[in-house]
Amino acid sequence: FDNIILSFVKLEPQSQRTVMGEMLGKWQGGCDAAFISMRIEHLIAEGKIKVCEEKVDDHDCYWPRTIALV
Repeated sequence: FDNIILSFVKLEPQSQRTVMGEMLGKWQGGCDAAFISMRIEHLIAEGKIKVCEEKVDDHDCYWPRTIALV
């Protein structure tokens, strides 16, 4: 599943919210936002995705931050 997530992340920075929205639009019913977010955190920890600009919304959610492929 991580490879599917990586296919939605680009080399140029984009918001994590955009990546998740595009993925959820394509994979309706196949996964939820919390799962995708958790896997993105894992891919960041593995060094496959980088955080370009750290942003947090009013609910301490990381979705507004920008991410890109390493």
